[in-house]
Amino acid sequence: MWVAVAVTDQLGTRPIRAHYWGSPVVVFRTDDGGVAALADRCAHRGVPLSEGTVRDGTIRCDFHHFRFDATGSCVEVPSEFEVDENFRQRCTVRRYFARESVGLIWVSAEDEPEAPFPVDHRLLPERYVLQTGHFEVAGDLRVWMDHFLDIPHCVWAHAETVYGGSQNAPADLLDHKIDIDTDSTYPVRPAVAMKFGVPDRDPVASYDLLTLAYTTAIRLARRLHLPVKHARPFTQGLEVHLVTPLCQETHGRIGRMSLPFIGWSGLAPIDENRHQFFYSGIVPWNGEGRLRRALFRTAVKHFAERHLGHEDNRFLAAAAYVEGEEFHDTPMDTTVRAMRSLFADYQKRKAHLYSSDSLLPQLDYHDEKTS
Repeated sequence: MWVAVAVTDQLGTRPIRAHYWGSPVVVFRTDDGGVAALADRCAHRGVPLSEGTVRDGTIRCDFHHFRFDATGSCVEVPSEFEVDENFRQRCTVRRYFARESVGLIWVSAEDEPEAPFPVDHRLLPERYVLQTGHFEVAGDLRVWMDHFLDIPHCVWAHAETVYGGSQNAPADLLDHKIDIDTDSTYPVRPAVAMKFGVPDRDPVASYDLLTLAYTTAIRLARRLHLPVKHARPFTQGLEVHLVTPLCQETHGRIGRMSLPFIGWSGLAPIDENRHQFFYSGIVPWNGEGRLRRALFRTAVKHFAERHLGHEDNRFLAAAAYVEGEEFHDTPMDTTVRAMRSLFADYQKRKAHLYSSDSLLPQLDYHDEKTS
């Protein structure tokens, strides 16, 4: 399956180390400007290739100067080692498939069509503004996987950043629809849809630009007991697709401007309790001024890093994974049951594709009711 492992801006002329389901991979540019990904371990003595040098679309281990191409084949061994052609052909590094899309670098153990790509380019506007970023989060990987389609938490945990409210004055969950079930397969489009009502008892939703400036001003006004302008109620609808067990795609509109957006947010596990979180957001752009583009990009960055990196992370980093009799599920938790079942089915069919140091084959994440 495809996992976002880096932001395009991170990759220059030097290789970088990333993680694919916990397995270290090296990502580098090919001579045609594309991207390649290999296991980050030289086939000779296991030295990280990410400490090496890229030239003409190949990567050299700078410890012993073995060189490998984008397929993992050894294309050069220094004469000092006195090896023959047969040795060179056997000295290979595991190759991963790699692609760039929506400002992110994606890596997969298998290519399409066996691994459907998470981004459906037919859904993208012809021209758009793009903002990407990444940060580290903590906590049990399975807790984060459960979280991807959690509908109700938005009402309280994100009351301020999303709806201009608070824990005690949240938005109202007006409607929801759950389309994922235990018979679904990746990608699930859509998985859930929800509609929130933003009441007039609190200010304009902080989805409106500029998020950071607006929410800061509102908090200051409240502290100073200044009158805060209230606005007419409005509804906020979201549709979430589960494109992989580690990535969701969100479709919605930004606040009262009703500006359509598409966002991708996903995890790249480093180990069972540390993960890189990557995000990408786009809105249609018809050549409007630079200020509007800059405001959108700033708003997306603040929203993603506060919404996911702070508000979600502060709860999930310390949350325990619950299963069996300890899992007191509600009708809203059918999404969790379905996600666990989907992953267990994928794991059963595809675990053999993953390396021995991968988290995927060993991850105990399944639905007891369907196992």
